Amino acid sequence: MPLSSVIRLLKNRNPAPGTRAYWPAIIAQQGYPYEEHFVTTRDGYVLSVHRISGPRGTKSGNANPRRKSVLLIHGLLMSSTGQDEMGEYDVPAMIDYILAQTGQSQLIYMGYSQGGRVGFMAATNTTVANKIKLLVSIAIGELQKFDFGVAENRRCYGRATPPVYDLSKILCPVAVYWAENDYTVKIKDVERLEKSLPNLIRNYRVTSDPFDHVDFVYSSKAKELVYPDLLELLRRI
Repeated sequence: MPLSSVIRLLKNRNPAPGTRAYWPAIIAQQGYPYEEHFVTTRDGYVLSVHRISGPRGTKSGNANPRRKSVLLIHGLLMSSTGQDEMGEYDVPAMIDYILAQTGQSQLIYMGYSQGGRVGFMAATNTTVANKIKLLVSIAIGELQKFDFGVAENRRCYGRATPPVYDLSKILCPVAVYWAENDYTVKIKDVERLEKSLPNLIRNYRVTSDPFDHVDFVYSSKAKELVYPDLLELLRRI
């Protein structure tokens, strides 16, 4: 979909209060302690990671080591390269950094849109998947490597079309959240995705119309249609 169409779509939505603000401002507005960390990837990029380190009204640095660590990723602006590199370099680097900081052996990965795709890509690596207690994917469909065009695909992949990722390698528990009216995710793609995942523990479909791709994070309806089920799942893990 062209960027101009996305912008028009967003303008027609009724966003939740504060969603237009920069992430640190949203955290501060809600009264949570906030830290900024920097993670260097194997391919040389330095990524900012924003941490909510405790409950609302507490001071930064008072994090409870028994609390679950949750990595939230959208996926845009993670690095200047493509999503394949994000799954190979960015996500593993952030996971390793967070586990080193918290002293935990696993975390919950929650990815929306491209963030879900790069999470799946990373989790096809068994070493990475073993560090994920639960992988939550919101609003994604089929996954394949980047399409360079026929000639470049033949040079890079040895075939005319880009290969799809082997999701049968993802052994960590997975939860999929999607909407029937998502303009970027086709139902047939979600169905193929579900059949490919060996450890799918939750398949949550939003049937409300209108409710599409951006509404998972942008619409005030999400707190009624999506978040209660998602939070209950996180509590059980």
